[in-house]
Amino acid sequence: MQTNLQVKDIKSSVDWYVQKLQLKVVADYETNVVLSFSDSSKYDGGIEEAPVLCLIENKESRSQSSTYPVLQIAENMCETLYDHLQQSGVSVEMHPSHRGHFKFYDPDGNVLEAFCPSIYK
Repeated sequence: MQTNLQVKDIKSSVDWYVQKLQLKVVADYETNVVLSFSDSSKYDGGIEEAPVLCLIENKESRSQSSTYPVLQIAENMCETLYDHLQQSGVSVEMHPSHRGHFKFYDPDGNVLEAFCPSIYK
């Protein structure tokens, strides 16, 4: 499954996702870049690579969508990811009900949600 996000500057957005979220570039088509948490360097659009995000450059104003990706957090990161993102200068939701389930924002204002399923067990 892939989620597409529109960004104003593809290079700076890719840098942000690679540096802040440690995503890997699996395909670069200049104005579209596919990112994943896996180290797979081969991407042919197949399900086996399971990319997470495709950044699409759109320098024009864009409509805000009510849909956004939810990224599952590993249990060992459940209590620390929020602090890590905040300390890295990422805009994060203030005072979430749990630090294992919160929203944060990329430089273009795109919403992403972090979720650790184990917090609700």
